[in-house]
Amino acid sequence: MNAMTAQLLKSVVALLGTILPLADATAESSALKAIMPSDTPIAAELFSNPDQFIGRKIAIYGLVIEARSGGAQFLLQDVSEMPLVVIAPVGEHVAAGSQLRVYGTIQRSQGQLVLRGDRVEAVRVLAGGGCC
Repeated sequence: MNAMTAQLLKSVVALLGTILPLADATAESSALKAIMPSDTPIAAELFSNPDQFIGRKIAIYGLVIEARSGGAQFLLQDVSEMPLVVIAPVGEHVAAGSQLRVYGTIQRSQGQLVLRGDRVEAVRVLAGGGCC
């Protein structure tokens, strides 16, 4: 989590603490932490040191180069040009050509890295690998 995100989270929790009882604010803080990625690597980092990322929440963005299982699973390619298998969140189906940011947890499945998505959002990937 970067410093700006951490500060924003603290501000939100502080505001909630003035509105909600303390126990509710603590629960809200825990819920926010559960969906916030702890890192924003590129695919090359994931593949070069997979054990560092297994079980961690991340955010990654790129282009869907192949959709499988009706879009419930797809290959996401970022600036490193190393496709990552993504399992879409329940109920989400994506199409090849979509530009997405995916939030989720890195896992190992049948010997390969997989991102189990918690949330996807449409983005616009810019030339040079930038996003949004």
